[in-house]
Amino acid sequence: MEIFSDPSFPDVPQDHPFFLSVEVLHQSGIILGKEDGYFHPEEPMTRAELAVLLCRILQLEKVSVSQQTSYGQVNLACQPYRIPRGGFLKVSFSYPQGISFKLFFENQEVKMGEKGLTFIPIPIDEETGLKEVSLVALSQPSLSLRLKVLVTSYAVPRETIVLSQESLELLSPELLEEEREELYAALSASSEQTPDLPFELPLEAPILSAFASERVYPGWGTDYHWGVDLQGKEGTEVRAAGSGKVVLTKKLYSRGNTVIIDHGSGLFTLYYHLSAFQVQAGENVEKGQLIGLVGATGAVTGPHLHWEARIGKIPVNPILLLNIGGLP
Repeated sequence: MEIFSDPSFPDVPQDHPFFLSVEVLHQSGIILGKEDGYFHPEEPMTRAELAVLLCRILQLEKVSVSQQTSYGQVNLACQPYRIPRGGFLKVSFSYPQGISFKLFFENQEVKMGEKGLTFIPIPIDEETGLKEVSLVALSQPSLSLRLKVLVTSYAVPRETIVLSQESLELLSPELLEEEREELYAALSASSEQTPDLPFELPLEAPILSAFASERVYPGWGTDYHWGVDLQGKEGTEVRAAGSGKVVLTKKLYSRGNTVIIDHGSGLFTLYYHLSAFQVQAGENVEKGQLIGLVGATGAVTGPHLHWEARIGKIPVNPILLLNIGGLP
């Protein structure tokens, strides 16, 4: 693929043996680099720097609160406590019969899962800082549980993608709008099953392009990349990141041959540019099951897998499904 990415730190280029590890930790807000904008990978770490690093990692654990009422115990928990923009919160709750509750993120009501589990996406443009998750009783507004979580910044890479004229034509506003409607229709409803986190990479291969990178397409414009691109040769097997139900198998314009899997509780994974389908819409699949083959269909520069995750219609970083963000 003809991709030119700018690394987060000039002294950790793409050919550095720890480039990918440094990029993932930087984008997750765990490592920030030195004041001069460099990482200085060969310098020793002081005890103070180690303490700061461990504190950031430990802050990824969950927070919880409980309250005893005359009806019984009410519980609310969030995981992780510290989440970068483009991530998501796993919110679990329980309360006794006899009281009805609503769930809020800040002042916005969130749909509550029937099994006491809800995933709240943090959009890439969410303001950073402390945010409140609250469980509020409908008949007794004074009865509420409230937790604070910390939304941090996300390091957005920038890259240039050179597409052929044929691929650029697939990015016309009319075709993109038609494709978006098809995509949103598939994401409009989700089962109540609990996703079997953590997920697995659908393809054991290097990451070519990071989540939410700002992309410049000469001759077309600028857009954001709502997944990760995994390197792969034509025909390489692609497997389901987690168990669920296939809700779409269709050739789209810019995304090419596309598979979408509903994992429950509003969580979906999407697989683009496939050369062939190995499943059909309506089929239940298990984690690790073959679902397609790597290809170069749609608007691409060469064979690869674009892997994406969404909660409802909102894209989130699929790397955080792999137990990097503190999820169980």
